[in-house]
Amino acid sequence: MFGKLADIAAQYLNKGSLTLIEGRLQTRTWQDTSGNQKSRTEIVAERMQLGPKSASRTSQDSEKTSEDIPVVEEDQIDIKDIPF
Repeated sequence: MFGKLADIAAQYLNKGSLTLIEGRLQTRTWQDTSGNQKSRTEIVAERMQLGPKSASRTSQDSEKTSEDIPVVEEDQIDIKDIPF
């Protein structure tokens, strides 16, 4: 995830959080330093919807409701923004 969507995910998601991610699959191929062909399939997230809160969250986290969390639709991701 990149941009605003990544910022929201970092702020509101915890390990085990129920989350729906919508996006597209993207497969990249390259040659490693040994000349072997490698590939990686990634999910490019375009929308994120947070699920219900778990009972194990702290009282501070439980004050946040799903109405407080905006759904952000990301624009197309520039390949130059990918850090690898």
